[in-house]
Amino acid sequence: MATVLVVDDDPTNREFLRTLLVHLGHEVCEAEDAQSALGLAGREPPDAIITDVLMPGLDGYELARLLRSRPETSRVPIAFSTAHYSRHEIERLARACGVREVIVKPAHPRVVLAALESLLNAEQPDPPSATVEEFADEHRLALKTKLFEKAAALGLSEGRLRAIVHTTKAGVLLAHDDGTATYVNARLAEITGRSREALLRLGWLDCLDPSDRDRLHASILQGVPSEGCEHRVLAPFGPLPRWLGIRMQPMEDGFLERLVVVVEDVTESVCAQQRLATAESREAGLRRRAGRLAEQLSETQRVTHAGTWGLDPRTGVIELSLGLRELLRLPSSAIRQEVLWQRVHPDDLEKAMAIAERTMRTGQPQIVELRVADLDGVVHELIVSCRITTTHPEGTRNTRSLWGVTHDVTEAREEQIRQQMRADWRAQRRVLDRMQLAMFPRDVPGIDGVDLAAGYVAAPDRLDNGGDWYDILPVDNGVVLSVGGVAGQDNNPIAVMGPVRAVLRAYALEDPNPARILFRLNRFLIAAGYRDGTYVTAVVAHYQPGPRRLTLANAGHPAPLLLEPTGATPVTEAGPALGILPDAQFTSTELALEPGAALCAYTDGLTDPHVDLSHPSEQRLNRIAFEVYQQLSVEALLGGPIAQRLLDDLLQEMLASSSRDDDVCLAILRVT
Repeated sequence: MATVLVVDDDPTNREFLRTLLVHLGHEVCEAEDAQSALGLAGREPPDAIITDVLMPGLDGYELARLLRSRPETSRVPIAFSTAHYSRHEIERLARACGVREVIVKPAHPRVVLAALESLLNAEQPDPPSATVEEFADEHRLALKTKLFEKAAALGLSEGRLRAIVHTTKAGVLLAHDDGTATYVNARLAEITGRSREALLRLGWLDCLDPSDRDRLHASILQGVPSEGCEHRVLAPFGPLPRWLGIRMQPMEDGFLERLVVVVEDVTESVCAQQRLATAESREAGLRRRAGRLAEQLSETQRVTHAGTWGLDPRTGVIELSLGLRELLRLPSSAIRQEVLWQRVHPDDLEKAMAIAERTMRTGQPQIVELRVADLDGVVHELIVSCRITTTHPEGTRNTRSLWGVTHDVTEAREEQIRQQMRADWRAQRRVLDRMQLAMFPRDVPGIDGVDLAAGYVAAPDRLDNGGDWYDILPVDNGVVLSVGGVAGQDNNPIAVMGPVRAVLRAYALEDPNPARILFRLNRFLIAAGYRDGTYVTAVVAHYQPGPRRLTLANAGHPAPLLLEPTGATPVTEAGPALGILPDAQFTSTELALEPGAALCAYTDGLTDPHVDLSHPSEQRLNRIAFEVYQQLSVEALLGGPIAQRLLDDLLQEMLASSSRDDDVCLAILRVT
């Protein structure tokens, strides 16, 4: 067996590795930062080192570099353990500082053991592949890249939005769902002839005719439909009548304002329509030409004006508009049919060749969708229309030609797919949430001598979560409280959590001893035969109100907190996770609780979102939990229940400023 030095600022990660390696007979030394690790390794070099990458002070890269530079530790094999870099991002720096293995967290125990075996079986460690200066450059580049990726993306989006809003010819305002404007751009002030300040709040509505103002305000208060709505109003300001086109579109959740309004001066468009109608009524001779132009314009608009083409059946030559020629990267605007057919997708070639024949035969306009590759090999999805031009005489014969409009809908189709994927994702998440909540206790039971509370918060952006649970089960001599979670690669965690929770309840009703419950639950998971790496962590507590005795057992789960007037103390005794080791044993911890003491059991989603290198997540939880506990102590003296308040305030403080990627379960047991 070997001596392994584990370096990680997160106590939960160190505890996981220590429990796993000690169970297999290895000796484990722990360090919470790189400086401590250097001291331990220097005094007694270990057989292998597993270190986190992002840590307060010196990070894992610098630690590995320093270990390689010292004679007493230069030959100790090292593995990186990280949750913030992908494997391809970290491997180059790992080689640069002589690190052999990379473990991407969260890792299954088998992955950790395989990496350790590789370290111990290596004949000699890999030497650093870079000089100190090269390593420093690589190190700075890795850190800068991580910082700048998000900053660049945000800056680009902000710059684009600012450019659009400032340069658009339309007036733009943002408003609450009652129509109160909080922002207007300069163009809206130009259109209305009022200052931007005067247009804020309901000022943009007040500048309209009263009937139009009331109609628009009523439409807003009734709720703008998700697809938006459009209005056309006659502006009462200015020496001449002016028409305004107003489009209102609701914004997605997550924005302070709920409505975006776009105002355009459409006077010229309206006047043009009026002049056209007047001209048609006065000049009958122009109606035929105007109708033909309107028909072409309507057809072009229907396929969004991407480009036009014309085909002379006698010569087989297709004339392309400039826009269509540039779209397909063609060297000339005139191209023969057979040359264009070579760029059509084989599955669409028959449709492409048939559209002209069918149009000439039936005389009816046709539309077809084709996939065509440009000269760069990029495939475009096109909507192509085809119709016959007006028959015209040529000598003694009538000849007909074809024309049409082509629109590239590649980006639109891709956006449709993305929208459908997002809708499918939201539907799946709603189903998972309903399944998860249906498995939790409908109500927290009331038990004399105990104040109980429990809660669940789902992760908003994940489909592979949902395996966390809490349960509060009254038994003959008290209450059994359990909190746990399921981890796996293929099985849906909810599908595993349901049977696990049901079996746990059955075991608790037979025998409420937490250690025996975990022992039997481990045998159940081993017998179930999950082969995708599924395992379960759980903490089970049995409280007896009579003697005020708490019995607790832990299977690889974050240590619960015991809150007392003197402070917050983790109950750290823990066994291995369930479903991994067939012969795993578990021990119980017994505690005598005084009135006012509270047990706080939680899943790791409560602490995982917090990446604060100066204050490890477990320490932050301990500090916040004790602060909330102290604040509620005065209410507790009056005899009222505070467990639910303690739970709500703790969730608020821990999760309010974090972007969560994991579910959270939290249960409170307080002695009254």
